[in-house]
Amino acid sequence: MDHVTLLKELAAAWVAEDHPHAKPAADAEIAAFESRHGVRLPSDLRAYFATLNGGDLGHEGSTDHEMISFWRLDQVRTQAELNEGKGGRTDLFGFADWSVDCHTYEIELHSAVEEATPVFIDYGPELQKVADSFSAFLEGYLAGDHRVLYGISREPSA
Repeated sequence: MDHVTLLKELAAAWVAEDHPHAKPAADAEIAAFESRHGVRLPSDLRAYFATLNGGDLGHEGSTDHEMISFWRLDQVRTQAELNEGKGGRTDLFGFADWSVDCHTYEIELHSAVEEATPVFIDYGPELQKVADSFSAFLEGYLAGDHRVLYGISREPSA
């Protein structure tokens, strides 16, 4: 599914549960973020921030029906920044959290837009890849895919 359709579906889902989004990020804010961190946002993530830009309160603010808080661009931080000087990667960027930081959702960003941008759940000492891209993460989110949302499967174990 293309990211324009995904963003329309995400906006509709948030409206249906009375979960307002933030004021869209301006092109200058997106450019400043990229310059500050030496990264290029992939087109799907760029469109997300330019359209919805997270929940109206963002980090540690309003949550959706799954208890996920989507952050505004001005709240996005590297894993190293989120760990407050205790180490961490500078190419992983937290963009959402579950249940007030029980775990964070982080996307790998690079200086070249053609590089892969997988999404991980950061459980603290452990990372679990849950999607190959931001669009794939949104598809899983909208479908209620527990592997994407929580890193677990509802399939019975063999």
